Amino acid sequence: MISLITTSVNPEFLLQTAKSVKAQSFLNFEWMLLIDGFENADANTLNWIEDNVNQVKINIVSSVGRNGALRIAHNLSNFSYIGWLDDDDLLHPNCLSLCYETIKNNVEHEVVYTNCYYMDVNGKINPNIQSLGYSYKNLLNYFCAFHFRLFTRNVYNKVGGIDPYFKYSMDYELCLRLAKVTNFLHIRKPLYYYRIHNNRISSLHKTEQKEYHLKAYEMHNLP
Repeated sequence: MISLITTSVNPEFLLQTAKSVKAQSFLNFEWMLLIDGFENADANTLNWIEDNVNQVKINIVSSVGRNGALRIAHNLSNFSYIGWLDDDDLLHPNCLSLCYETIKNNVEHEVVYTNCYYMDVNGKINPNIQSLGYSYKNLLNYFCAFHFRLFTRNVYNKVGGIDPYFKYSMDYELCLRLAKVTNFLHIRKPLYYYRIHNNRISSLHKTEQKEYHLKAYEMHNLP
């Protein structure tokens, strides 16, 4: 039913991420874990994942970057609903279950998104919830559909998938295109844990990410 996609270049938190996948109350999913770069494959972590997460499908490729890795993982995935999980973040045990139930019961919405918690490098949770209701203005200005998102393969294909141009902020740009052809539905529960640390993409490539974000904003800032 669900293809959960994770691309990984840093195995530092991947085991914790995997344990949150294993803990899902919803079982009808595949976890497409794509390691971006052979040098980023940690044997101990991947062995544990293979032994303990029944839904995992591991692929290791030569370094292609985040955008390329996501597109490869999408092409390898099989199910009708798709969600992304970063390799340093965690899912609430009921995340997939509640998202699937919501999107199935609201067929006019082909994207659903949840609230999320922020946590520090050690997993300490900030009690302030990232939550913003949906409007195109909120999506454009604040990326309200940040994490977690579940969307249909149908609508992903309809807009042409991930734009290869966007080295960073490809998720933001994709959502702006999705919003032009379908409705978004906000699940007002924190079902995702976003980790703040110095080795995340938004820290290591902050300037480049802002440039791509601005490009997407300018492309989709409709009058």
